[in-house]
Amino acid sequence: SLEALIPMIGLGISLRPVQPFEIFLRGRIGSIELERKEGSYRRRNGQREQIKPFKREQSSLELDAGFSFTFDETIGLIVGARLDFLEIDRQTEDQHTRFEGTSSTLYAGLLLQF
Repeated sequence: SLEALIPMIGLGISLRPVQPFEIFLRGRIGSIELERKEGSYRRRNGQREQIKPFKREQSSLELDAGFSFTFDETIGLIVGARLDFLEIDRQTEDQHTRFEGTSSTLYAGLLLQF
């Protein structure tokens, strides 16, 4: 199986043309590359064990856009769309595994702000 832990950084902007109405756009992006050279050793139960070399690259992109309408700055409604892109690439001397995928969704929900 392929698993990934990717450090990300994000940026967002929101506009309020009228006080209870807000339009927003948010994005996050991240990438990391790990490589382990041949000849690494570790101890397991008192035995030295050679670890095989590998190379792993992981990237992710998330975009989120929508609007919200808040009544009396307490309760409201949010509607938006989200796009996710993920790429994971792992290479060892025995195999090469790659996953690349996108997903998109629409969402709506109730807001409760304190």
